[in-house]
Amino acid sequence: MRFTERSAANEFLRAQNRRLYDLGAREMRRLMESLTDEERAARNACCPAWSNQDVVAHHIHFTGADDVPDSIMMALRETTQAAYDATRAERDGWTAAGVEARRDRSLQELWDEWDSLRDQNPDAFFPTVDLTMHLFDIEESLGRTDKTRTELAFDALLGYVTWFLVDKVDTAGQALNLEPTDVDHTLAFFDDAPIVTGSSYDLLRCVGGRRTRAQADHLLDWGDTPTEARDLLSVYTWPADSGVPA
Repeated sequence: MRFTERSAANEFLRAQNRRLYDLGAREMRRLMESLTDEERAARNACCPAWSNQDVVAHHIHFTGADDVPDSIMMALRETTQAAYDATRAERDGWTAAGVEARRDRSLQELWDEWDSLRDQNPDAFFPTVDLTMHLFDIEESLGRTDKTRTELAFDALLGYVTWFLVDKVDTAGQALNLEPTDVDHTLAFFDDAPIVTGSSYDLLRCVGGRRTRAQADHLLDWGDTPTEARDLLSVYTWPADSGVPA
């Protein structure tokens, strides 16, 4: 399938949302319940301010919140580091408060809250993008990277590109398209644009700010994408250190 319009991408994402969200939730639960207390409490390399269990707490907070700051979403469309950083304090404060409120809860208490949110809102559009990214964060931090979850990785990648990256690139007057090598889909929102290729997993981790620019150069085939467009691929801006080896 060749995605050229956001309306088609949004329809695709909505059609499979609950199934993939529930799949990701099962995988997250299975992973966390397989860990020791020490592993759950260990610092997460991808989200270094948090433990692995804090990462789960953050996702549950984000899923159930009705006061998500606009700056969290708007920042992902910013084209400069300065603009991205301008609202960092508001974003960081909001996310930190949600984690802190759940820090003393047991894993079972977190599951109870999460189950309640999903049961109470059976028809809601749940944030599979956030869930998938954080599932992969915990796995990578533990050295358990699993690049075979192609369906989850592609779904999250399509969400990031459709909702954030297209605007970011377009606002900067640049263009690029993405072609995952492991699915029969092309993300071609720009006409006659250079194509960046890589696995769904590697493209997602680059677009989602979990790889440095140097790591992206190693993982992706940029084709003839100009430097100015490459600089925009990471919607969270390129980190100085990803925390884990690519």
